[in-house]
Amino acid sequence: MTQKELLIPIFLKDGKAVKDWKDFSLFLEGDPKSLAQYYDNHGADGILCFDLSDSEEGHEQSIRILKEMACTADLPIFGGG
Repeated sequence: MTQKELLIPIFLKDGKAVKDWKDFSLFLEGDPKSLAQYYDNHGADGILCFDLSDSEEGHEQSIRILKEMACTADLPIFGGG
């Protein structure tokens, strides 16, 4: 039997977690590190982060946030965008 894993998507825009790639309103309080910790504590197998930034500075900020999330949660974190 193949084991399935639950990957949770987090969409990042301007350093905050937003609802999705079309709706940039904040997801909960918009803190991606708190979300990573929450999902880690509630059984997720990994986090898939989408960087929705449209500037080089925004991408650098997202990379920094991904690193902070990796220190906060004991889950594999994948990034793209």
